Parts: sequence; structure tokens; C-alpha cells
Amino acid sequence: LSSMLIESEMLELKANKDVLARGTIIDSKLDKGHGPMATVLIQKGTLKVGDPFICNNISGKVRAMMNERGQRIKTALPSDPVQVLGFDQVPQSSDIFAVVEDEKEIKRIELKNEDVAALQNEFSKSIEYLNPSLFVSEPIKYKLESFQFEIRAVAPANQQIEKHVLMKGRYINEKDVEEKNKVTTIGRLVARDIFKGEDPIGKFINLGSRAFKVVGVFQDTSGDTEENKLIIPYTTRQQILKGTDVIGNLALTFDQSIGGSGAVKLSNDVKSFLKKRKSVDPSDPSGIRVRNVADELERSMQFANALQIIVTFVGIGTLIAGIIGISNIMVFIVKERTKELGIRKALGAQPSEIIKMILTESIFITALSGFLGMILGIIILNSLDSSALQDYFITRAGVDFSIALSATVILIVFGVAAGYIPAKRAAKIKPIVALRDE
Repeated sequence: LSSMLIESEMLELKANKDVLARGTIIDSKLDKGHGPMATVLIQKGTLKVGDPFICNNISGKVRAMMNERGQRIKTALPSDPVQVLGFDQVPQSSDIFAVVEDEKEIKRIELKNEDVAALQNEFSKSIEYLNPSLFVSEPIKYKLESFQFEIRAVAPANQQIEKHVLMKGRYINEKDVEEKNKVTTIGRLVARDIFKGEDPIGKFINLGSRAFKVVGVFQDTSGDTEENKLIIPYTTRQQILKGTDVIGNLALTFDQSIGGSGAVKLSNDVKSFLKKRKSVDPSDPSGIRVRNVADELERSMQFANALQIIVTFVGIGTLIAGIIGISNIMVFIVKERTKELGIRKALGAQPSEIIKMILTESIFITALSGFLGMILGIIILNSLDSSALQDYFITRAGVDFSIALSATVILIVFGVAAGYIPAKRAAKIKPIVALRDE
């Protein structure tokens, strides 16, 4: 970092502040008071209040900006991180934020219900679940109380994609989607906070100015994040929005039989298909964005494999160090016991017996050290606080017993090999020379 700073100063590298602002989303959230907002790192240009912008498939106008101290500002220069208000939905981290000269230049590419049907027909053999969704921002009321939870307008496939498990009642279904029913399936934490022990099934809660009937309660198998949400049919939300057929985002899962490489190909094919339907230039990288979790998983697996290779080499190096240590120990033992070995040979001990004795000692030392090390490692791992390790994404601190046992056996085998050379040397010692050793 220091060398980069020095080089930038010497080369006088500076961003142009006299162009349209451009930056990257580094954080985003749905704020209770302000709605969708994001932290943008300005990379070039000057961002001003009132500037129209595009961000992936989201457009808007900068309504307000705040600096890192929460103070309202009117302009932001390159390298400034600012919180921007004016998004119509929450963007994703790493999305490109770009200001345009005129709002008329913004060509909003919108996905519609017919695009969902077209994707289902075109890729029916590769797509497992298809889940269109819309952003919902409505106050939630029950009786005389108001609540703030996230509302998601989705399809029934959301249950499988997000791994929602029903606790009672039912999930929204295809009939709800077709009939645009005002029903909702709520998360466990929503039910706990709103109904406070009451049975929520059959009760009505107000989402905005409309009453929705609670038909089910779900929990999330991967944590409680999803349990703070209310699920409604996406077509019901479209009807509320004056009968529109526009959807916000589209999530899909691939058939496991096509594998990782097939999922990456499917991602590219879906992007090309949608670009063609929406008359987007095929070379435009930001016209339609597809975030492929399979691609991210493949990169993660490549990193994990590289890390595994590094760990393997470290393990091999540790074994080699152990072998060298055992060899040195045996050389020292043979040297210190030279007179004893001479007496044994003088009394008629054969060279093979000397070798057998030294190798037996080598096996004993190696096995004892290996098993003691393995037991000590197990004790240390079991004593670690698993909850503290989760902060470092370590969910199970441990080593497979078969791997530990195999490593110990390998150490013993190589310990025998390391002890053979000193044993061979001891077997060649002449009794008269050994007895004269001081």
C-alpha cells in the first residue's frame, strides 16, 4: 500500500472531477426512515444532489447525500464515500453507479411476466425453479400497532430457493398467484413480534391500506434473516401497482444434473436470450446483469483447491521435518551407544540383530511422538470455543480421524526409513573400534 501511495504521488495520478460522476456500490440497505439507500465510492467526476443516475437495472435521481459523519452534503468528489438516497429499490454491492446527463437518456430495461414465461419455455430442461420478485415498501399494521419488516412479493418457488420450512399453515401457492389473492405467509420472528403468542393463522394484517390474510408461518433452515419477512404473491403486488406486469428481479435455480459448467453456460444463455428480447446490444456488459452463484461457487472451489494444495505441501514439509528430526535423534543415539554396540557385537550379536534393535527403537519413538501429537491436537481442537470461531467462518474445527491416523502411520513408516541409515552404520562398527570409543 505504501509503495502504491508513493507511486501515485510521483506520477501525480488524479481522477478527473470535471466529468459525469461514476462509482461503485460498496454497501446498501433498506432504511426504515429513508427507504433504499447505498454507500457509493466515487471514482471519477463530481456527484451532485439532483443528478439522474443508473445502477445496474435501477434508475433514480440523487435526492440527498450524507458523508461518513451523517452530515448532509451537496457535492461529492472522487475518492469520497457517500450515502446516496434516491434509489427505487436496494442495489447490490459492487454494482456500477453512473450519472447520466439527462433522465431521458435512461433506457429502463424491465422484465415482465411474459419474459418469465418465455424463459420457462426456452430453458425448461435446465431450469429447476423460477422466482420473479418485486420490491415492496409499505407500513405494516395490526390492531393499533405499527411494525417495520421486509415484505417480499414472490412466486411459490421462493420456498424452495430460500429453504423456507413451514411451521404451520401453508405457503403462498399457484392459485394465489393466478387469482392475485391478498394472502401472506410470515416468518417466525414476524409472527412472534406482531401476534405475541396468538395463533396468526386466519388473522388479517394491514400492508399499507390493504388487509392481507395470514395463511402460514415459516422458519429458515440457514438462520433467522429470512424469518423477518412477509411473503405475498407477486401478482397481487402488480395489481396494487395499477395492474402492471413488471417484475423487479428474477431468481432461478438450475437442474443439478447439468453440473457446474452447465450452470455457467445456462447463465450466459439466459443473459443472451434476455438481451435479444429487450433489444440490448450483445456487447453491452451492463444492459442486463446476471449474478451467477454457480460461477461464484466455482471460483470459491478453485480457491479452496489451491488452499488444499498449500496445506498439503505444509503437511508434507512437517512430515519431512519430523523424519529429519528422528534421523538426527537416531544418529545421536547410535553415537552415544557406540561402546554398548561394540560389546554386543563382541558377545556374538549379528549385524541384523543390531539393525533390528535400532529400527525397533526408531519405530517406538516415532509412534509414541505421533500418537501423543494426535491426542494433543484433538484435545486442543475440542477445547476451542466454536461460537468464537464462527466469526472466522469456521463452523467445525477438526480433522478427520482417518486423515490424522494416516498421517501418523506415514510418519512411522518414514521414521523406520530415517532410522535405517543410522542402524546400518551401527551394524558396520567393529567391536575393537567401538570398545576404544570415548
